[in-house]
Amino acid sequence: MSLRKKLVLAVVSLPVLGTTLFLLIVFGGLAPVAATDEHSALVRWSLHRAMVSAVHRQAQGVTKPAGLDLRDRALAEKAFGHYSAACTTCHGAPGRGADPWMVTNPQAPLLTQTAVQWSDEELYWIIKNGIKMTGMPALGPTHKDEHLWAIAAFVRQLPSMTAAEYQAMAQRAQQSSSMHHAAHSESR
Repeated sequence: MSLRKKLVLAVVSLPVLGTTLFLLIVFGGLAPVAATDEHSALVRWSLHRAMVSAVHRQAQGVTKPAGLDLRDRALAEKAFGHYSAACTTCHGAPGRGADPWMVTNPQAPLLTQTAVQWSDEELYWIIKNGIKMTGMPALGPTHKDEHLWAIAAFVRQLPSMTAAEYQAMAQRAQQSSSMHHAAHSESR
């Protein structure tokens, strides 16, 4: 067989082989979809790189409100209840990692270590829009912008927050909740 015929055969065969492989994976049940199945290094890198690039680009349309400082502890503390109830399971908190029973693929990042990698606008964008196929929900449809910015402030401060500071916030939130419930009970 001539080199030219081999080349033509290869060019014709590759799309057929690719289509057959695609159909086997999609319709043949060959795709590893269990959360316990790790992605290959190439797939993991590709998915992460695509997500990071998309967040960087799409967050360029976010404008932080004038005068808003995500280092403001009082702003962050407004989001403590939400973070402690809805986020620590996957993302951990100062002094503790994610809950051991939370198995996702990809694994949720520990925000005490990774929040510094994102700009304020990117944190807000992720919190508002979520990330597909990761378990990160979009809070934008159910939360007002000022609450989303408060959550972003809380996340922004996680890398520098100590476990003692986190626990102090938890105690203040508990006291505030107890006082609110007591006041509500008295008004009945």
